Amino acid sequence: DAELRGRSIDVGDIAGNAELQTVGAIRTGAISGRVTADATGGTIFIKEARGEVQVSTKAGDISIGDAARINAKSGGGNILSRRVRGPFQGHTDSGDIRLESAAAWVEGSTGYGNIFVRLVPDNIDGDLHVNLEAGVGDVTIYLPQRMKATVEATVDRPAFSAQHLISDFPMSAMAPARPPQGL
Repeated sequence: DAELRGRSIDVGDIAGNAELQTVGAIRTGAISGRVTADATGGTIFIKEARGEVQVSTKAGDISIGDAARINAKSGGGNILSRRVRGPFQGHTDSGDIRLESAAAWVEGSTGYGNIFVRLVPDNIDGDLHVNLEAGVGDVTIYLPQRMKATVEATVDRPAFSAQHLISDFPMSAMAPARPPQGL
């Protein structure tokens, strides 16, 4: 196990759990256990974590190559994962969220940015709920071809004359009820 604190942290592989705290950047190799990382004002890069990853930064990007499960928060930066084998929960106030391969449920939100998720479940009958919210930005999700799913999509504040929802599968639209016009 490793417990490291300092101005910035740059460490190789850790054969156990890692607790990392800094005012600068954090960069690690592969970590065999769980990871807790807090970078007050820098980026976080974790090559691989075989356990749960819990990371936060007030201003900076978060990049996690491969992890068992992820809980990530950034005040002002992007969140990226090449592969998450379990649940993902992420929030950024201003930045993109990109999951190249998500194997379980996903919850992600950004105040200002885009969200991209490629759902690649190990168990198509497992817990696969997805909840994605972009205050200002696009949401793109790829689902497996043979997956049965119910998809609800809402546009609260559409941009001027922009396409609202685009889908490769049939959709049925439900418009909100409008109040009656006065005489």
